Amino acid sequence: VSTAGYRLRALSASGALAAMCVGTVAFAWGDIRWYGPLLVFFLSGSFLFRPFPHASRTIEDQTRPRTWKQVCASGGTLPAFLAGAYAFPTSASLFLGTYVALLAAQTADTWATEAGIRWGGVPHDILTGRPLAPGASGGVTAVGTLFGISGAVVLATSAFLFAFPYVASSAPSQGKAPESFDFLLRFSPLSFSLLVGAGIAGLFADSLLGALWERPHSTHSAFRLSNEAVNFLSGHLAALLYAAAAFGISSGR
Repeated sequence: VSTAGYRLRALSASGALAAMCVGTVAFAWGDIRWYGPLLVFFLSGSFLFRPFPHASRTIEDQTRPRTWKQVCASGGTLPAFLAGAYAFPTSASLFLGTYVALLAAQTADTWATEAGIRWGGVPHDILTGRPLAPGASGGVTAVGTLFGISGAVVLATSAFLFAFPYVASSAPSQGKAPESFDFLLRFSPLSFSLLVGAGIAGLFADSLLGALWERPHSTHSAFRLSNEAVNFLSGHLAALLYAAAAFGISSGR
């Protein structure tokens, strides 16, 4: 997959190497519940909008491959979540769900950005409401927001589909402690809402962080963050919110 992504200019050489490392860890020590949603995020974000070029963006901008920094910011912490699932087997579903929540946020942000640039018209600053140039950090559009929510829904749906064979065949083993968060991977309005809600929270967190600390010449702060740092922080903030909500629900059960 990494080689195909490189040949199709979805990944740079460094991005392909980083994606290969993350994917190898997911495939060797995880299963399709881990690498399936990761593939959905990568494939949809890289190729879904390519047939719809935008006149204001150069061909280079529209086909610019992901670098290792972007790969690591979006999904590179998978080994840490996977290690947590191995270290705390009774909470394995929590670590998996939290990682999927991160991917839901990244998918929402990618879809919102790509759709907003193409069909959203003039974006507005999420903090002040003033018009911005298409693609500017911190800008939001109605079309982009709608696609962002759709991206979170698609990613969450894929996660439950990938997990279904494991959930359907799971049965308590004698002498094995039951999982404390197994409800997270069983499809229900609650578990679905948690994932989608985390994705939407990450979407708006990305816009807020972009408006505050990424956009050039922003008057909100002298502190600056790169786009990769904003993506990393917003995605992991969504993951933390998901984990906190899961803990709250579990403790109340």
